[in-house]
Amino acid sequence: MNTRNTQLQHDNDDLKRTNADITRQLEKWQSLDTKEGAEAENERRKRVALEQELRALKEEFAKREQKLTEQLEREKKRVEKMKATTSSWGVRARC
Repeated sequence: MNTRNTQLQHDNDDLKRTNADITRQLEKWQSLDTKEGAEAENERRKRVALEQELRALKEEFAKREQKLTEQLEREKKRVEKMKATTSSWGVRARC
């Protein structure tokens, strides 16, 4: 009877150790899930911030491009006026 009791006690201790090991492993996995979830959330936030920054930069680029295009058109008109003026000077000089 004593050996049977000792064997049951030994089996009980083994089961307790196994249970503790499994509990630790489960806690590790849950911790990993939490870390991965937090990392994924951080990455998502970074991505959203970068997308907003990209949108703002594209808008700024479009505004500057429009402004430069307008300036270019004004300068082209100015050059055409100058050409017309100098052309009329040439005609007057020949006369």
